[in-house]
Amino acid sequence: MVLFYKAVAAISSIATLATVSFLPVAKGSPYMISDDRVRKLDITPVLGRGYSIMTDSYHSTCLMVEDTTPPSYNYDYTFYEFTSQTETQRSLGGKLKKSFGFWKVKEEYSAQASSTSKTSSQTHMVVAVMRIERYYSSVREEVSPLSDDAKTLLNNQDYVGFFKACGPNYVRGIRRAQEITAIFRFQSSSTQVAKSFSAGLKVSGFFSSKDSSFASKSKFSQVRSSLSIKILGFGLGLNEEGSDTLVATSLEEYNEVMKFAFKSFTQSENSYAIGMVYGMEVVPWVDNSAFQVESKLLDDNILIPVPRSLIPKAPCKNANYVEDRNGYCCDTLQLYDTTTSTYTDDGANPSANICRVQRGLDKAVAKENMSANGEFVARLDAAMRYKLVQLSTMEKCISAANSYPSDYDDNILLPQDSVEYNEVIDASYSLMHLKIALDPFGDFGLVRHMAKELDEYIDMFYSPCLAALFGMNIDVTPDTEARFFAAYPWHTHDECMHLSCLATNMRWDRENGGCVPSLVLGSSSAAYGTGTECKKDVDSDDDTCKYTDAELGDYQIDATACWTQTSLNSFTVDYFMNHFCMPQLTADIIDTPVERNNDCDSGLRRRLVDNSTFEEKENSIKNLKKIDGY
Repeated sequence: MVLFYKAVAAISSIATLATVSFLPVAKGSPYMISDDRVRKLDITPVLGRGYSIMTDSYHSTCLMVEDTTPPSYNYDYTFYEFTSQTETQRSLGGKLKKSFGFWKVKEEYSAQASSTSKTSSQTHMVVAVMRIERYYSSVREEVSPLSDDAKTLLNNQDYVGFFKACGPNYVRGIRRAQEITAIFRFQSSSTQVAKSFSAGLKVSGFFSSKDSSFASKSKFSQVRSSLSIKILGFGLGLNEEGSDTLVATSLEEYNEVMKFAFKSFTQSENSYAIGMVYGMEVVPWVDNSAFQVESKLLDDNILIPVPRSLIPKAPCKNANYVEDRNGYCCDTLQLYDTTTSTYTDDGANPSANICRVQRGLDKAVAKENMSANGEFVARLDAAMRYKLVQLSTMEKCISAANSYPSDYDDNILLPQDSVEYNEVIDASYSLMHLKIALDPFGDFGLVRHMAKELDEYIDMFYSPCLAALFGMNIDVTPDTEARFFAAYPWHTHDECMHLSCLATNMRWDRENGGCVPSLVLGSSSAAYGTGTECKKDVDSDDDTCKYTDAELGDYQIDATACWTQTSLNSFTVDYFMNHFCMPQLTADIIDTPVERNNDCDSGLRRRLVDNSTFEEKENSIKNLKKIDGY
């Protein structure tokens, strides 16, 4: 098969996408990630699991890891003193900052500083950190095949399906770390005694020939009586023998804790797979040999136009070349008729055609195109999935709010645990506030309005962009072709360059194209104009919009008036959904109750509600996820 590559326009908006997606700077393949993106405790990085850098999301495990390379280890056991200002600054500014327990140490030090100012004796602190790091644990790709389902997707050339399921990249290597942090706090009226005790801690213990009997000296009596030991463990395995020793109230018990930790770190079964993920190596699927074979990525010859800067201008030095209508020297076999979109061997009339010399697309470029498109598909799918989840959550939240009897309308809402809520900054809202914010007129009207916005978003941005990725715009055929997915990077398609549509809470702009703030942003949403860039009504005889400007605009005006009346115009629907869905109530009553009247009364709306029956409205809500078959 021979594919044709269209002319590529100059690109200046790639940085914009990075801004929209909040991406760090990438330095090439493979990608090394060793920050908070891999240290979250609510995700599970696994060798062979898919990962998208653009969306920072994990996907299915599509590489069956049969074997891994044996890891190597780094071991470190260090004491940090906080017995003087100089030592404190040195400890907090050194490698302690890289430990898992650093923020807890800072918290304890702040508490120490506060307690010291209230007593005659000074509170001192010593921190011991035992840490082991495992690295070079990587997939042996030569014995790790793709899963059967992933192979099926690639054999069917369903590249979008593959990248949605498996991600554009996969995890090839994982770096893990385990750590025990011990915080000693004690009081001493003498700095010299505190330093002496700290020095004794360093030279005693299970790694030293000296035991902890040094602490029995009379000069340490105040230290012994005030000594407290706090043990913090990170990345430990469960059900390990001796794990009951993780609590220490004396130096002898502390030494037992460290003995257990060292044994657990180095000798326990499956210790190579235990520990907090500290970093990982991410590789694009297109660099995997099994993927290249199954996808048949390198089987086709993709032809692209040679840049005109490389084509000689007339007068032609080669006697067999003719001059095209733009003055370029061309072989007659490379003359292209723009009216018929075909090549023509019309040497008699070359000035009627243009010179379009072709050459094969480099296989490495095809791989990079597919990798870039895979990342973009993951980002596009994340934007679409967010809208679908948002719509479903809105409907469920309204139903949950309506399930409470009206007697609870004035009860104050309890914020969700997943959000940061400041009682000083954030105002209190009642159940009725939530009902009006999500359903101004009590008729699920906002849900239906958001469904219309989503329907138009899919028709005007999502679907055209996917079609462009598969070559619908190529002049040789109006159909899509799977192999075009590797021929064109996403940023060469105008349909995909509406980067505002990848942001959250946006709708399609009917006047200028691209996307503008949706009604879910409340009164700050963009007004509807009289544009014609809309989803067309396929059942209509003329080229009319499926949803009229008046239909959408009037609801927006009415909803905004209702929110303004109830003092909700400064907040967004998205805010209420993130903070209070699904609703939980407190026993407190709001100081200033609100009601659905005047601008919030559906019977007084300046545009009457549609005449569909209750049953039709309920059916439309149940089928929201079936928009355009998505």
